[in-house]
Amino acid sequence: MDPITKRPWKVHYYSMAEKAKFELFPQKGLLVHRDGKKADSPFDAESLSFENALLVIDKDLRIFILPFEERGRYHHSSLSAGQDILFAGTAAFSQGILRELSDQSGHYRPSPQQTLLAIKELQKMGVDMRMMKLSGHIAKHLGNSYSLTPKEVQQLVLDPH
Repeated sequence: MDPITKRPWKVHYYSMAEKAKFELFPQKGLLVHRDGKKADSPFDAESLSFENALLVIDKDLRIFILPFEERGRYHHSSLSAGQDILFAGTAAFSQGILRELSDQSGHYRPSPQQTLLAIKELQKMGVDMRMMKLSGHIAKHLGNSYSLTPKEVQQLVLDPH
């Protein structure tokens, strides 16, 4: 139910065949689509920021992105059919490089521990995260800030002392 309009939501759950077009695969540090095209987010030159896509990592460690969201129709749960997952948040990419990761998800609300687990799994898959900013609850948890720079992510998460 939409809390504002009070109308019932009709969230679309993608079938496995439908969501295949949203799956990303780690390849030589990059994240690419099934056709080999590198994941890429639109860049807003005015705000100097990437547009984020919805990101879901399922229990089988498959990575899916949904480059759009429509309130009441397309959400994180669209990619998981409402099932349990490893992680849900948002992400931005530049030529296949993961540039931003956030744990923002209204439905799944990942804990900092879940976010760290997702980052570690991405690392094991060989995903290059050296240029990744981190934001949301995890950034507040780790650095008492809403956003961590790539250097801070490197120091606090990827290569902790």
